[in-house]
Amino acid sequence: MELATQDVEKMHKSLKANGNFRKDDSFAVLYLQDQFEITAEQAKKQVSAGGNSFGIDAWHFDEVKHNLYIYQFKWSSDHSKFRDSLKDLNAKGIEFLFGDATRIAEPNQFLLKLRSVINENRSIIDQVMIHFVFNGDLAEVTQSPLISGLLEDLEGKKYIVDDCFGNRSVRLMLEFRSNSSESTTTVLRTVKTHKYQIDFNRSIVSETPHGEQMQIGFVRLIDLYNMYSDMGPRFFDKNIRSGLSGEKSTNKSLQRTFQNIVINEKMDPEAFLFCHNGITISAEQLEIKSGAAYITEPRLLNGAQTVTSLARFIESSKGNEEFDANTHILDRIRVIGRVVSSAGDDFVSNVTICNNRQNPVEPWNLRANDSIQLQFQDKLRQEIGVYYERQEGAFGNMTEEDLGEMGVTDAKAIQLRKLAQTFLSVQGEIDKMSRMRDVFEGETMYRGAFRESYLKADARKIILSYKIQFRISAIIRDIVERYPTKYHYLGRAKNLVWALLVQALFNDEHFESNLEKFGTSLTMEVEFTDILKDMASKRIRLIIGELTAGERYVEDIELSKFGFLRTKATFQRCMDIGSERFGWSKKSLI
Repeated sequence: MELATQDVEKMHKSLKANGNFRKDDSFAVLYLQDQFEITAEQAKKQVSAGGNSFGIDAWHFDEVKHNLYIYQFKWSSDHSKFRDSLKDLNAKGIEFLFGDATRIAEPNQFLLKLRSVINENRSIIDQVMIHFVFNGDLAEVTQSPLISGLLEDLEGKKYIVDDCFGNRSVRLMLEFRSNSSESTTTVLRTVKTHKYQIDFNRSIVSETPHGEQMQIGFVRLIDLYNMYSDMGPRFFDKNIRSGLSGEKSTNKSLQRTFQNIVINEKMDPEAFLFCHNGITISAEQLEIKSGAAYITEPRLLNGAQTVTSLARFIESSKGNEEFDANTHILDRIRVIGRVVSSAGDDFVSNVTICNNRQNPVEPWNLRANDSIQLQFQDKLRQEIGVYYERQEGAFGNMTEEDLGEMGVTDAKAIQLRKLAQTFLSVQGEIDKMSRMRDVFEGETMYRGAFRESYLKADARKIILSYKIQFRISAIIRDIVERYPTKYHYLGRAKNLVWALLVQALFNDEHFESNLEKFGTSLTMEVEFTDILKDMASKRIRLIIGELTAGERYVEDIELSKFGFLRTKATFQRCMDIGSERFGWSKKSLI
């Protein structure tokens, strides 16, 4: 099936004259007609004209197959356009259709009709199939961390569907479909509810006025290990880090502790509780029934190093006689556990940040799961084949097979903090480049660095600007060695040199060919290094030399006051000189 552009345009023209139909809605009407052999009039009743229906664009109930279909449509090849509608479906749509509708305000008639259909056919619906239909490449969908994260959030709502149908086993399936003839297959995910019985004794409960709950108790570490074994990296989705290397000192210490508890029996397992800060989990639900606790869709917000260290210890110890004889001791190792439930994404994100502030975590780590970071990860992988390591330690945990499946072709990764400095260098915000804590902790500065408009930039420009930092020290050293008296202070101006080199590249007559040659890999080519050195010597050196020769700065340099070299005003003065001497204009990424 492939709907032609002219057919959608024709339908859109017809529908727009009689209602608030978008092009996406016209696509939906034609699609339903084609898929289920129904009339246009019937299809129109099953489409939400104008959208804004909690992330639900259309529906259809197949009485013969007992399938309920829920749709999102995008007349676009860009899968990222599903972002906002997926968020709406997570936040409101599933809850309204299958859960407590009274918690969702102001549903429209389209949604009320669909909920009525579900209630009327509750006893015969066997499958709920949520389809995402667009014109793009399905291979890109499978490799998108942004879409994967949103789909996993949606999968976390499976328990609401389970509750709706009681004891009946109703499957929930998420499927991407492309209208493009070049994408003939679909991307299908059959959803499993991750629900575990855990030992969670002596818990106490606290609740906010908005309904978010936290229960505190003692959690067996082996229960957390079993969740991780079953869910894999998904268990850490909401964490700021992936599991770091076992060679880290903290992880080595934890593994020695487990060895002393289980194998050497030199430490009481109960003592571990007294020495550990505890862990925090977000969950869709935590139910206490008849003394047993059941946790639904858990995500570890902090404590990943403890869990991965235990996993490494267990895997490396299998076959050891003392370990095999003492595995029962693992059941006695507990940590303080805080379980947050009935909470939205923003609330959970804030809890994650606050729970990691007590540990030695940098502010940029706390931004790892922001939506904008997921989008940049998508962009750099799709356009260049470069991995963006937004989560600390994630790249080191990837196998070659993992990277290959993601379409990553570069052997190096872009790091979050350094990408922020790159964006600031392009903007000429050189004062902020040395204040990265402030940038990541202040919302205005953070948004100013990671501008949404940069998602539309040529990724090669980002790569070219990013790579400059790896040769700054060598470039400055060469100039100082050649002109030790005149440029002895240049080592204090690294960020200024970086920002000016960006402008030198962007204003160069060979910019397009340089983009093609050097903007598709993080490799520092010899030719690119030579170009940077030449620009630094013939452009940047002369600009900074003219600046510092002025009466305004001579005394500062004599008194070793170099603070002026790290201000945005100085960058602007250098750009004025560059404009006069070399015809430069301020260039951006877009």
